[in-house]
Amino acid sequence: SRPKGVISGAMPPLKRAFDLTTKQEEVVVSSTIFAAFIASLWGGSLNNTFGRRIAVLFSASVFTFGSLMLSIAWNYSSLIFGRVVVGIGIGVGSLTPPMYV
Repeated sequence: SRPKGVISGAMPPLKRAFDLTTKQEEVVVSSTIFAAFIASLWGGSLNNTFGRRIAVLFSASVFTFGSLMLSIAWNYSSLIFGRVVVGIGIGVGSLTPPMYV
């Protein structure tokens, strides 16, 4: 089982580093799940239009870009942006590999 946006262990250091309020913490956690949900709705069309191989490559590229964004996040907005990008990778990535195998 792959991790899917797991952040519980990272929240205490993130809260200190970005001086997050409780509401901002909730947005950090839920933004990934929401983006994954939306991307999963779009993932089927991506598979049908471009094929599963391209969808897997797209998902891996999005994961990579999101991870890079999170590694250089400099404020709350960039943190949320990175989490949403990772969520998109999760949404497409959760749907495509089972179909590919």
